[in-house]
Amino acid sequence: MQISTTLTDKVLIVNLVGEIDHHSAAKIKEKVERDYMTTNAKDIILDFSSVTFMDSSGIGMIMGRYKNLIPKGQLKIFGANEHINNIFSISGIEKIITICKDKDEALGGRYVR
Repeated sequence: MQISTTLTDKVLIVNLVGEIDHHSAAKIKEKVERDYMTTNAKDIILDFSSVTFMDSSGIGMIMGRYKNLIPKGQLKIFGANEHINNIFSISGIEKIITICKDKDEALGGRYVR
């Protein structure tokens, strides 16, 4: 798993490449928490466009970031493939976290689902 972050207008954009499993979920959590705390970010956007696999550890990582943001900011996700979108649907994540089709939509604040 490769993890990189950029800050754009108080939004921490987290670019993820590879598979999200137990080990990588912990690394993502640490990186996101560290970068969020050391910047003036308000919101977090997770870029899933290069994520090829995610298990239940990914759900826990996402929910943990979501809980840490409330009530300060929002968590959004974009770029997930069909398989991962199905996981979001089955787990109910899509009911509480904004799932966007692309980065522009995530930054624009429109809600897709």
